[in-house]
Amino acid sequence: MSLQKLARIVKENGIEYVDLKLTDLLGTLHHLTIPVEGLDEKLFKWGVGVDGSSLPGFTRIERGDMILIPDHDTVFIDPFFEKPTLSMLGDIMETTDKILPYARNPRRIARDAEKYLQKIVKGARTVIGPEFEFYIFDHATFFQGPDQAYYNFQSDEVIWAPDEDREALGYKVPHKRGYHCAPPLDRTYNLRSQIVTMLKAVGVGLKYHHHE
Repeated sequence: MSLQKLARIVKENGIEYVDLKLTDLLGTLHHLTIPVEGLDEKLFKWGVGVDGSSLPGFTRIERGDMILIPDHDTVFIDPFFEKPTLSMLGDIMETTDKILPYARNPRRIARDAEKYLQKIVKGARTVIGPEFEFYIFDHATFFQGPDQAYYNFQSDEVIWAPDEDREALGYKVPHKRGYHCAPPLDRTYNLRSQIVTMLKAVGVGLKYHHHE
């Protein structure tokens, strides 16, 4: 995507901020935000400074000065911020006398794996499809201390959930019986549909969603 097209998106949507996202070696998402005035050619050439030693699995503190260079082909309007915000994924780079791709950058690892596969299997096409599998709790608490440890998860869906009327359990999900269950057992259908709609709005297509 050219800078001219990015400028048009900024103008048409009243963008005020640019959010730059990256993942550490463990897959955790991190981000930093700059004013939209910083969206220029220098941003894609020199990036922005990042302390790599504070990101799990990256580098030591004495080599912590790294930079994040955004990938303009990953641009989308972020639906979660109150101020109109343009988001992009980026690549973490190391700096010595010049800017170099960082060996532990997850996006670089994926690209190199794809190139290697195409090298050893002629005509191979890499298809990477993440499975967004997760739990939805109405309440979750946990504690780890010197004298005790506990985890407590509550969901209104399950049959052991507190209920004013303990006889009214027909709409509860029996233990290990939630796979592909239908409403009224499936209470999170509308939430999952909303998640899918938001993902589609930022360019992430999905095959389907279901209760598991």
